[in-house]
Amino acid sequence: MGTCGFRRATTGEGQRRPLARRLHLRRRTRLLRLESAQGPRRMVKMRFFRRLFVERVALDLGTVTTLIYSSRRGLVLHEPSAVAVNRFTGEVIAIGRRASEMLGREPYDVEVHRPLRHGTIADLDLAQRMLRRFLEPICRNRFRRIHLMATIPGSATDAERNALIEAAREAGAHRVDLIEEGLAAAFGADAIAPDGSARMIVDIGGGTTTFSIASRHGLIVSETLPIAGNDMTEAIREDLQKRYDLVIGERTAEWIKIEIGSALPEGNGRTVKVYGKSVLGGGTEGVLLQSHEVAQALEPVLRAIRDGIRRVLEQAPPDAAHDVCQSGIVLSGGGSLLHGLDQWLSDQLQLVIVRAEHPVEAVVLGAARLLENPELYRQLRVVERMSYWSELYEEALHALEV
Repeated sequence: MGTCGFRRATTGEGQRRPLARRLHLRRRTRLLRLESAQGPRRMVKMRFFRRLFVERVALDLGTVTTLIYSSRRGLVLHEPSAVAVNRFTGEVIAIGRRASEMLGREPYDVEVHRPLRHGTIADLDLAQRMLRRFLEPICRNRFRRIHLMATIPGSATDAERNALIEAAREAGAHRVDLIEEGLAAAFGADAIAPDGSARMIVDIGGGTTTFSIASRHGLIVSETLPIAGNDMTEAIREDLQKRYDLVIGERTAEWIKIEIGSALPEGNGRTVKVYGKSVLGGGTEGVLLQSHEVAQALEPVLRAIRDGIRRVLEQAPPDAAHDVCQSGIVLSGGGSLLHGLDQWLSDQLQLVIVRAEHPVEAVVLGAARLLENPELYRQLRVVERMSYWSELYEEALHALEV
């Protein structure tokens, strides 16, 4: 009897399992039909909740300048990447534009630091403080989640990428994704062709120059060179010291580059009076500086950028190189604003060179456009290892996007 009873129980249990499974499948089918019938209404609700609780933010954390773009408010920040601290106590005195104004004019107890070097974080603590101040207006709403897309050079190491993610999370971002600067600049400069052909973008920033060949499917070839706008400024300082025995500061050299700097050998025809400290006597002296002299000082830096373009074209597949030669090259970044740079590169490379419509904002605008396009965002972002809670947040955000 015990054996028969056991067999009967097993048989009954075996019969109940298929029945329970059939009921589950029927219930699931009804739910799927109900969801498909209410699909458009559900999508509208999800989009409403996404706009209400999730704010998408693009971050271009540059060596010289930081730009932040919000999906709700547009370009919300354009500040120098500088932090002024008390040299004795370590207290932060000023951040951003106020700190940059002290550069070269610091009080005796103040030091001005740039937390980034060559496009990556060099001082994590100062970078976190600076980002926290920059993101403060966006992170005031406790009920809103910040989804941050940050740009980073393609040459950045895993440690440098993790440092940027950590700094952004400490500053208040709930989710941080990364994208390479070259790809973001290509989208921001409208250099991506809709037919899938390859285009080349050269982003000349303050600390790095990024050479990228990209299509709407992603990056094809990319290279980052640690030579950019800061090296132009330093070349002017070194040339004045060598030519006139005159020492000038970083701010004065930057002013010279903006006023009379040129990539053309003949310059822009302008002359300025420059004051500095004499190397020989130590007193203050002034010299008349002509534009063609500055062009000579900048020539080694410009040649390095030209050679970088040639290297990337040599590395590109034949069809991609053909597309670039047909469509030309787009320049972006603050360094591209140098007088005559597009014409000089065109003469050197025998290619069509154009400057982006908004060269300074190209990178942050490109990151913002990728955030607004979920399909491209999932395809092109740099995926990092996530914790369990980050994975749950990823799934929840994806559900809101569906």
